Amino acid sequence: MVVAGAAALLAAVTVAGCRDAGSASPVSRTQLLLGTNSTIIVHGGDPGDAVFDAAFGRVREIQDKMSLQYEDSELNEINRAAGREPVEVSEETFMVIETALEYAELSHGTFNVALGPIIRAWGIAGDNPRRPPDEELLELLELTDYRDVELNRDERTVFLRREGMVLDLGGIAKGYAADEAARVLEEQGVEYALVDFGGDIRAVGNRRPDGERWRIGIQDPSDTSRGAFVGVLGLEQPSVVTSGDYERFLELDDEVFHHIIDPETGKPAVSGLRSVTVETDNTMKADIHSTAVFVLGLERGLEYLEQLNGVEAILVTGDDEVYLTAGLQDTFELRGDGRYTLMQ
Repeated sequence: MVVAGAAALLAAVTVAGCRDAGSASPVSRTQLLLGTNSTIIVHGGDPGDAVFDAAFGRVREIQDKMSLQYEDSELNEINRAAGREPVEVSEETFMVIETALEYAELSHGTFNVALGPIIRAWGIAGDNPRRPPDEELLELLELTDYRDVELNRDERTVFLRREGMVLDLGGIAKGYAADEAARVLEEQGVEYALVDFGGDIRAVGNRRPDGERWRIGIQDPSDTSRGAFVGVLGLEQPSVVTSGDYERFLELDDEVFHHIIDPETGKPAVSGLRSVTVETDNTMKADIHSTAVFVLGLERGLEYLEQLNGVEAILVTGDDEVYLTAGLQDTFELRGDGRYTLMQ
């Protein structure tokens, strides 16, 4: 059995061309937060430790509320009370869950924060991953209906209607944290920076210090070695997130099971896609859209993207074909040493 995780592989989206982003050398700090290597790279001068500490401190606040790894988190309080009583939570935890449910409805459940029982059963991100029997998955699927999550805006409470339900915000909280880290950096006077939380990228500043676009390398899903890119994207919007089948996976008896679960089957999604990269103005929502499109597959994914304003995407298929939404036609440069074909 082999398990690979985001910490052991290159991030799904890797910063390209950082060294030429300004006359002063970039200054970076990395901390292990939200289950991943969380890096902040500041360009145009050293802002000092206090600025980095403020940004990482804000991320730690979010982690303490929304992570399943902390027994006293608000998320775990909600899960422990499943089927019994509503739990009052902070405004931001309520907002993140509310946003997740809105997009669960929009994506017809392909993005689903109620998949906690299934994710726990597979345990791909944990110490004891396993391939759950189909009978177990069928039983657990009964506990994963996002419509059984009841929100009360006036009381600011969250109630899971069925005992055994588990909310898991792993597919959205990291993006929210990246947005918040960027906001803190801006408040501290930072003009140019990249926040990279395990491949969830948020830029501070519309352009690099030299006036050029931020350039982001899109990881080759067939070659996770450093610098192996499908292509390079010049950012027009500040947020970019990739979901791919190579980020975290379980290899068992010559079969490979990745971590992106299809809510209909309780098994890793088989959609014909290897990776989906989304560019938009909000990292939390980019997190959601990249997961939803990956599960939906090429045709349904493109249809889903068409109904969204200001959201662009790069879809890489198992046949080594690359599809772009209209807004990226002039900002994406294909790489991959001829392996990939850019479809028109």
